[in-house]
Amino acid sequence: MHSTEYAVIYCVVQTVSKGTFHRELAELRRKIKTTQDETHEYDDEISQMKRQQQELTMLLDERQVTD
Repeated sequence: MHSTEYAVIYCVVQTVSKGTFHRELAELRRKIKTTQDETHEYDDEISQMKRQQQELTMLLDERQVTD
């Protein structure tokens, strides 16, 4: 940090009720679960596309050999 720069840090403490905390925690868990499910779906889709690419590559190789 340069001598002409100043760092100002504000810390805001917010009181959260136990019920609010648990609702927010549950929401975060739902978001994590959704993200994990989507990641799994995308991984499956990527794997399927890779298999298709391999099949197409093999077909192309076969055609090039016979031509």
